[in-house]
Amino acid sequence: MWMSKGKFLVSRISIGVKMNEKFVSTIRKIEEYPKLRCVRKGTEREYIVDEGVDDHYFTISFSRERIVFQIFSLVEPQYYMHDGLLRLLSILAFLKDHYSANFEDIYPYIIGVLGSGRIASIFEKIEVLHTESRETDIILAKRINMLHNENKKLSVDLYKIKSTSIALLSKYIQDKYRDNLRIKTIVEETGFNEEDILFAIKKLEDSGYRKILLRDGNYSLVRA
Repeated sequence: MWMSKGKFLVSRISIGVKMNEKFVSTIRKIEEYPKLRCVRKGTEREYIVDEGVDDHYFTISFSRERIVFQIFSLVEPQYYMHDGLLRLLSILAFLKDHYSANFEDIYPYIIGVLGSGRIASIFEKIEVLHTESRETDIILAKRINMLHNENKKLSVDLYKIKSTSIALLSKYIQDKYRDNLRIKTIVEETGFNEEDILFAIKKLEDSGYRKILLRDGNYSLVRA
């Protein structure tokens, strides 16, 4: 979800955390991370992640109970969600000894990036390659080989991303929906189609879970 702030649109990711070290010690560690510029001090420290660009930027704030990462952009922040998540995960990994993050708060954003934008982008590239090869009457053999190799690589990338996406979706379903496995709700809240949802549930069943029918007609997942 995004909102507006001045001329920028803002997307906010809020993560529950548990501190493993004293806050003062944690702040010292945070300030060792490159390209962080402090813009607010106190019990909640806020930093701008300096990327040296004008059309978007990231901020991150730290408190004893929560880390908040924000994407500010002149266009829809979703365009920078992939880069923002990489930066956020890099910072969390850097601070792993000081903060224990609740990654369930991040799953929807990771699933959103893997399950829609990047996969859709790859489909578009594959379609462009197919279109180019169909519409060109005369094409050099070298160009044909290049298109074939590129198509093959994109197909492999798509398979890897799809597999990762389904694995994350399975974990998300296990964590959030196992007590009320309502397919329609999961589709609406994650953006995945019903086929992907059922495949993710099948992976959970293969890993040792089974579905229990509830009185309202829905299911719950229990460890077999």
